[in-house]
Amino acid sequence: IWIGSQHPITMPDTFLGSGLVTWEWIIIIYAFCASVLPVWTLLQPRDYINAEELIVGLGLMYAGLFVVAPTIVAPAVQAHPEGAPSMIPFLFITIACGAISGFHSLVSSGTTVRQLDNERDAQMVGYGGMIGEGILSTMAVLACTAGFTTVALWKEHYSSWGAAAGLGAKVGAFVDGGARFIQGLGIGESFATGIVVVLVVSFAMTTIDTATRLQRYVIGELGSDYKLNFLKNRYIGSFIAAFSALALCLLKAGGKGGLILWPLFGTSNQLLAGLALVMVTVWLYKTKKPTIYTFLPMCFMLFMTMWAMLVNISNYWNSENWLLMAIGSILFILALWLVGEAYLAFKKGRSATT
Repeated sequence: IWIGSQHPITMPDTFLGSGLVTWEWIIIIYAFCASVLPVWTLLQPRDYINAEELIVGLGLMYAGLFVVAPTIVAPAVQAHPEGAPSMIPFLFITIACGAISGFHSLVSSGTTVRQLDNERDAQMVGYGGMIGEGILSTMAVLACTAGFTTVALWKEHYSSWGAAAGLGAKVGAFVDGGARFIQGLGIGESFATGIVVVLVVSFAMTTIDTATRLQRYVIGELGSDYKLNFLKNRYIGSFIAAFSALALCLLKAGGKGGLILWPLFGTSNQLLAGLALVMVTVWLYKTKKPTIYTFLPMCFMLFMTMWAMLVNISNYWNSENWLLMAIGSILFILALWLVGEAYLAFKKGRSATT
């Protein structure tokens, strides 16, 4: 990291296109390989390295936090930022992984369970993983509030909803704030920034290769359901999963097509979380275990996310963004369908087969 911070390298334009497009090809080919290979040959050891990076990176940031002892310059509540939607329900789809995340439920049921040495380890791995996620999310909040040295700098970044819009601005606030904490340990600015950037990029890579493998599983299950046996082939499934993502990236000039679906990330992710709670609640009910601990958060998550989705669909309609409106509508209808299936499962009673 230190060498890279002192001698940064920029990906040049190639026959594939710009440097960004070239990186996209490299990442997608890597994701394809990670999806078809056995999990212990690439995905698992690379995730292990990422875990070490996370421990070191968070350790440095928290140590620096106590040394710097910064003041939180951000206001406790900014009630009416310019151009922002209503805080309710959008607060609950903006704050994702540190509290609850649908993507995490897919990972835990798709890849994590296949790597457990013993079923008894599930509680420690699952609960411990989310405690770790909470520690990371707490640092993200601190970096984006106390990571700014003055109120003026904070207001400059968050002057309006549009000023902080987009993935780059959001990640940038975490990188700059986290790097400032690390600098409190006497580490130079470029090196500290490099540490946080590597941490962020490594988690992005984890998301990409794991999501590709999960998508392969989904494609294979669809192949089983609809008697399309060729979709169960891991190479075909991985190719569809990986290169459909690349095709989306290349839809827009400069390889930025992937950002087309970014506005739907929050609602779709938290909708998955609500549906995961639906499945767990049904299972607990069928096995005659207490359901109140999952039923109440299930109702809350479904209500807030489906409310937010309806607002988004209305906004997409008004702005004539037909693609996002169509995808959002499909997700909403599928969610209603699954909730209906869960209701029927409850109605059958506990004696029915799970």
